Amino acid sequence: MSITSDELNFLVYRYLQESGFVHSSFVFAYESLIGRSNIATADIPPGTLIHFLQKGLQYVEIEKQIEESETGGPDDKDKSSKKIKSSNANAGKDKKYEAGSLLSAVANSSGLRLTPSKRPSENKDNENDVTKEKDNEDREENPTADSMELDYPIKKFKRADVIYLKGHDTQEVYFCSWHPKLNLLATSAADSTVRIWTIPRGPCDASSEKIACSNAIVLKHESVKKQNKDVTVCAWNHQGTLLASGSGDGYVRVWTPSGELKLSLVAHKATIFSLKWNQKGNCLLTASVDQLAIVWDIESGTPKQKFDHHKGGVLDIDWRDDTSFVSCGADNVIHYCRVGGKEPIRTFRGHKEDVNAILWSPDGQLFASCSDDQTVKIWDPNKSECIKTLTEHTREVYTIKWSPKEPLILATGSFDSTVKIWDCSGSPAESSSFKCLHTLKGHENYVYDVAFSPNGKYLVSGSTDKSVNVWNARTGKLLQRYSTVGTSSEGTIYRVSWNRSGDKIAACACVFDFHE
Repeated sequence: MSITSDELNFLVYRYLQESGFVHSSFVFAYESLIGRSNIATADIPPGTLIHFLQKGLQYVEIEKQIEESETGGPDDKDKSSKKIKSSNANAGKDKKYEAGSLLSAVANSSGLRLTPSKRPSENKDNENDVTKEKDNEDREENPTADSMELDYPIKKFKRADVIYLKGHDTQEVYFCSWHPKLNLLATSAADSTVRIWTIPRGPCDASSEKIACSNAIVLKHESVKKQNKDVTVCAWNHQGTLLASGSGDGYVRVWTPSGELKLSLVAHKATIFSLKWNQKGNCLLTASVDQLAIVWDIESGTPKQKFDHHKGGVLDIDWRDDTSFVSCGADNVIHYCRVGGKEPIRTFRGHKEDVNAILWSPDGQLFASCSDDQTVKIWDPNKSECIKTLTEHTREVYTIKWSPKEPLILATGSFDSTVKIWDCSGSPAESSSFKCLHTLKGHENYVYDVAFSPNGKYLVSGSTDKSVNVWNARTGKLLQRYSTVGTSSEGTIYRVSWNRSGDKIAACACVFDFHE
């Protein structure tokens, strides 16, 4: 049995995804062309690469013992013989899989079943799902606040406060976006779909969950390309009349709220990392691993302008107004561009590694960026040098959000497992300005997203530890928390979002009630 380069590339790609290196995984998939192999959609269980390496080490140890037994006594040979027989017995079980299918063999040796339509966590009926959720609720009753070194009580989300959006054929739900006017939630996932859920008004209970799951509209992303079709991002326009989605095959699609495909926008050649509508809704801005940012004319469905200034994947974008925007990328550079202009208005350098996210302040006077270099930088668009560098995080900073109400209050989430809230007002020259107000400790792993409530009073955070925390943004206190571990929606929390009224929080494939 041997491993092909395609199989090895796929295992590395999955390992990067499982470890939280989302940008690296998509770039690796693009450059290694794993989307063109016939295993790109294989249902491989988590941890396969690590398991494969462990098995390899075991076999190396067996070979070593065999070599030693050749010069040792009868006892050594008997011991080695037993191990070899055990190994051969396991190998015999693998023969029921197609010859040469290394991935299936490794999965089988770990006791996992591989089927095209099911994942290990989905081989249980609804009754077992309810049991898992009840077990999780029981665990949430335990005083976990002590383990986080909190000196005040926190409230746990109860099962009755949560709607589990069951429907995606995967636990990797990458993005969620609330409709700006209606109680509609769009989610995008690794199963090549976007789903539009109608979330009933009132409490999140069993009846609301049944209504939401039974009325979901499924938007299938079919492509002529045999490439990665993970739907990585989705966003409603500000009017709520259209929903845009971007996927791993580079396609951008525009849908109506009823699920009708209105436009297929084809120009990108690799994974879409970000897409944003301008305020008018007549232009859509997209960013891709293929190093392009593209402004699309929605009326004609064609590119209005392609921006090729980056020398690495474009990781994020944000409109300042209807015609100008900033973009950042894996080349460590930020460009400020205007539609119609051939060259950037200004180029900003200062970060030493990938710039993961970029966002204008609500008044449009400043913008913030965060990077793998563990810093957050605040920029004035009229100056080439950053006006302030925030340096208190100790790992990569992945997400940034401005408060919609409080003047120049910024939240940052990092792979150091913390969330920080900063006051970015005042003069950059003053030592007392741009200070960290709170360091929020409550997660046990990478923080992928944060979001302020519409009134700016609260902050929600999501993490690879599969938990959601709600904080008082003014005091830094942890108010509520919920873990998806052991539930039907277990998975990394890549995205969190508040609805327009601020009484419900979406966290990938879950919706929570929130009460002040």
